[in-house]
Amino acid sequence: EMSASLVGSEMCIRDSICTDYVTLLFKNLIRFIGDDFTPMEASVIKNFAAEHIVIQKINGKYNAEACIATDSKTYMAFAERFAKDSFTEVDDFVNATAGEFLNVNDGLFVVNESNEHGVELTLTPQEFLENGELALSGTAFCIPVNYPFGKLNFIIAT
Repeated sequence: EMSASLVGSEMCIRDSICTDYVTLLFKNLIRFIGDDFTPMEASVIKNFAAEHIVIQKINGKYNAEACIATDSKTYMAFAERFAKDSFTEVDDFVNATAGEFLNVNDGLFVVNESNEHGVELTLTPQEFLENGELALSGTAFCIPVNYPFGKLNFIIAT
């Protein structure tokens, strides 16, 4: 049986979208959230359930879907770090804040794809799922990232 990391790395080699996206994601995590995280082994997935999921679709020359999935405590702490503010409950503002991180990351990705590869892409508005499950088409993988405040799962489907 092939290990998940081997499968993941082979997919990335075949697909520069993956490599470019993940590289940018880690740079933006360091820049906006903090460098006190540990990336865990990536895995290929078909679906993913979580208390909170933020989804943004990337459309154009190719289509992809980027998501953040985690539990309430981690979701709120992630939003607090990004907003440099404190929250008492998961509400629309916390959703908007977590969504904005994804939007900033994906926006930079789209600009880079255009500038470096001449690939024109657009972003859809973020969607928010509570206690939901993603059913992913195509090739999807999950990159868990452990912060002191909890584990965030970043999912990219192409």
